[in-house]
Amino acid sequence: MANIAQSINVISLLMTTEFDIVRQTMWWPLLLFSKYTQGYTGAVNMQCAEYEGPTAPSWIRDTIEIPWLDVSAIISDDGWVSMAIVNVHETRTLKFG
Repeated sequence: MANIAQSINVISLLMTTEFDIVRQTMWWPLLLFSKYTQGYTGAVNMQCAEYEGPTAPSWIRDTIEIPWLDVSAIISDDGWVSMAIVNVHETRTLKFG
């Protein structure tokens, strides 16, 4: 959830009015992420299609693979595994299985 940094500094997840608190759309994924990702990071080994377009700077494509899925796993103290999977493709739905 590294993308939260700018949200905290620039775009508030919680806005206040004279009488209420308004939760922005990003507040809900942050709540779920923080609730279900308590524990130890687990190694994730997955394979999917990759971004093949231009990058800035251009040498990035030569040094790292850029998969369409961003996956992380957390193992809780009682053995539960929680996964956060984000499809970063702008238009395509990716299916599992």
